[in-house]
Amino acid sequence: MSWLKLYWGWTGRLNRLQFILGSYSLSFVSTLAMMALVPMLAPPAPGGFVANNAAWTVIAITQLVPLPWQLSLFTRRLHDVNLSGRWLLVLPAIVVADLGLIRVWAAFDESVWEMLLFLPMLAGMVLVFFAPGRPEPNRFGAPPRAGWLP
Repeated sequence: MSWLKLYWGWTGRLNRLQFILGSYSLSFVSTLAMMALVPMLAPPAPGGFVANNAAWTVIAITQLVPLPWQLSLFTRRLHDVNLSGRWLLVLPAIVVADLGLIRVWAAFDESVWEMLLFLPMLAGMVLVFFAPGRPEPNRFGAPPRAGWLP
């Protein structure tokens, strides 16, 4: 089935449409799983779901399970703009560095540091969602097929 190619594999390229289909469908399925499992596995505590640690554990697990597939989608989308998937390692490093700066300079206006933390993420999302893929073959393979599925 060609739709399995959308979720499995770390090689090749994805166009913007395929990336959006894959990431939104993974988010949709994990959110449905969370909405179904939280009431079953973590019944409401007297203080509500927020006060229930089991609910937060179920939420974290259902949102972290699709992480390898999301990273695969991001890697193949970066391949389409002729960047290595190793660039995904840069974003956590920038976030950690920004968090360190926020901690050191916490006496200053916090909104400035929060914006500095947000800017690298925003730049990465603009690249992934809006940068057109290379129409010619690159080191990661031939251009992806046009359409929804690879």
